[in-house]
Amino acid sequence: IIGSLNIDLDEVTAKFNDIPSIKAKNAFITRHIPSLKMGIDLTITANKQKFAKAIFGITQVMEGTQFYALFAMILSLHRQNKMTGIGQMFQYTLRDESNHIALGRFILSQLIEENPDIWTPEFQKELVEFMREGVSLEKDFVRDCLPEDTAGMQQNEFLDYVDFNADRRL
Repeated sequence: IIGSLNIDLDEVTAKFNDIPSIKAKNAFITRHIPSLKMGIDLTITANKQKFAKAIFGITQVMEGTQFYALFAMILSLHRQNKMTGIGQMFQYTLRDESNHIALGRFILSQLIEENPDIWTPEFQKELVEFMREGVSLEKDFVRDCLPEDTAGMQQNEFLDYVDFNADRRL
């Protein structure tokens, strides 16, 4: 997408440090996704929970919740016949992300079914808090992206949409 807009990749990369909400979202995912190494012993409950949290974080929090507000904004512009090329790319990307989310949910549910020892009340609470923090950061991002309402795009609707998606993923 960046290449199709003829935007300097270094300029875009710099925004990850310039815009506080983007920087915070990146730090959040980096902090929460545990490092998983080859040879990790998945017979240990704590390691299975790390693996489950990584699946949940990538597919449900990041792809399933944090990406969707931006998708909705771009697709809203696309429906208004603005940024139609980028809108088309986002439609394809959304289809792929939907598959990732469904696959992540399936893998996570299978992991829990086969390893009920990981699904403790404490671990469930940890995942809910993980999602809650992701939602808060995504709402900050929405406020940065859409500081004022525009035709067909209301900030409060996108904030509600973030909550809606998070509830669906949980």
